[in-house]
Amino acid sequence: MAKKILFLSSLLLLVFTGCSNSSENSLAIINENGKYGTLENNSEVIIKPIYDEMSSFDDVENKNIKTKHPNVLNFHWLHNYYGDEYTVVEYNKKYGIVNRKNEMVVKPIYDSISKLFNGFSIIKIDDKYGYMNKKFEVVQKPIFKNAREFFADATFVQSNANGKWGCITKNMDLKINDEYDEIYNYVDGFARTVKDGKWGYIDESCNVLAQPKYEYAFDFSKGFAKVILNGKTAYLNSKGKEITKSIFSRGENF
Repeated sequence: MAKKILFLSSLLLLVFTGCSNSSENSLAIINENGKYGTLENNSEVIIKPIYDEMSSFDDVENKNIKTKHPNVLNFHWLHNYYGDEYTVVEYNKKYGIVNRKNEMVVKPIYDSISKLFNGFSIIKIDDKYGYMNKKFEVVQKPIFKNAREFFADATFVQSNANGKWGCITKNMDLKINDEYDEIYNYVDGFARTVKDGKWGYIDESCNVLAQPKYEYAFDFSKGFAKVILNGKTAYLNSKGKEITKSIFSRGENF
């Protein structure tokens, strides 16, 4: 028992004293005469206050980074939570991106830039939307009337030509183009679609699960969806097959 206690004490000592804290200094956003910049906790101004607006710093990966450790066991993951940090800045009514080293990684030419979400930012210029990846490369030129964030491996974009919605993958493959009047966000792996007043579904790869033929379609729940056809309730499975006929006056979700 005494040996076990001694081993545990040694392990805890290794965790809390064996880590040399090599993390970067913290940054604080400062304001001077209505302009924003950053101050490091060693009192050095890193980014001079020249920007009209500045977002809080975020990590590109939003996860722990690997660090060298002098001991056999590396417990830096317990306290390190930084990496390629960036901030969205406004300069002369345009938006760009600056990293914590004060390098302008995206020039301020955009009307708006969203924070990275699942590896992508939405960019806007001249009332058109596109996408930028986590390397801050434009992977989809702003051509859409509207664009949504990637909550799955695909998301939805609105055509400038006719206002219809389509489906685009993370590879920027526009698999469905200006097809639907509305596409709702993914729930349980599927998104509801509306076309000419009829409802259907697509999956997370932009494949059509059910053509828009229903009077109304509910979100999927536990692998099944409730639909209304000819005023009656029926149910679909995750393959788009009706597991019942439209015969029920009403029904609840699974």
